Amino acid sequence: MGRIRFLAALWVAKLSVIALKVTGHKGTDFPGAIALKVCPQFLKYIGKPQKIVAVTGTNGKTTVNNLIIDALTVDGKKVVSNNAGSNINSGIATSLIRNASLFGKCKGDIGSFEIDERSARTVYPYMKPDHLIITNLSRDSIMRNAHPEYISDILTKYIPKETKLIVNAD
Repeated sequence: MGRIRFLAALWVAKLSVIALKVTGHKGTDFPGAIALKVCPQFLKYIGKPQKIVAVTGTNGKTTVNNLIIDALTVDGKKVVSNNAGSNINSGIATSLIRNASLFGKCKGDIGSFEIDERSARTVYPYMKPDHLIITNLSRDSIMRNAHPEYISDILTKYIPKETKLIVNAD
């Protein structure tokens, strides 16, 4: 049942990508949100690149992720990324949908994903980065993130043990 539900979610999401293009919308989140509604474990089943680099932190995620994407692209790699926006599970799902075959196989060589630091619990159980760059953890958006220790605790709990960390000294 899981595979059938996954394929239904994938195909509906791929149709939504086409509908968004026809209507002139970017839809950085919408296809993934649909897929996750139909199949809550969508990220478990969708094909992922063999190598994955993730970037998280309070500030600088987009800049660092875009630098990585540019460097890998110049090196001739087909990069799967969420550089169009949306760094939560639905946005990451959308980028994987856009780079997947009709049966969910990934068409990219390597993935580079910006991941919101609070999304660790919804992303890392299904997508295990080979390398995780943590730009910084600082007191930013106090109503949302509370304090750096709160975010650090989330990351510590959910980052896969086999992931190699690249951490800013701040």
